[in-house]
Amino acid sequence: MTTHHELTHFAGFDWAKDHHDIVIVNSQGRIVSEFRIEHSLTGWRQWKEKIAAFPHLGVAIETNPPSPALRTAL
Repeated sequence: MTTHHELTHFAGFDWAKDHHDIVIVNSQGRIVSEFRIEHSLTGWRQWKEKIAAFPHLGVAIETNPPSPALRTAL
């Protein structure tokens, strides 16, 4: 597991019912990627492909209220 000192990028993840908006910033706070994925198998594959460029990525998930799927994942 990567410690917070080793993180080079940070993703803000806005969780919605049918899609998710993601913004990735570098350690200086500059946006380096913005994208949306659908809440589907294809969308999660796209997520995996897009974050491959950021091996030391911290992720924060925003959801209100937490979905049952997210509760299970956490």
